[in-house]
Amino acid sequence: METVAVPKKLKKTVRGAARNLGVSENDLMTSAVLYYLAAVKKNMNLKNELRMWDDASAADLTALERSLA
Repeated sequence: METVAVPKKLKKTVRGAARNLGVSENDLMTSAVLYYLAAVKKNMNLKNELRMWDDASAADLTALERSLA
């Protein structure tokens, strides 16, 4: 397992949250990172889908313009 440096203020916040939730600091940090990575992946999937729709729209517009010429 690798160690990551955490700023003191964040460490204090994590310690308090872990205590309030009744979990270990390690479990809380692991869950938080996994949640964040899932959210980033979901956001990237949405961006990719929007990009695909934008590309399709541009292709349709080009085809329409050619058909009108």
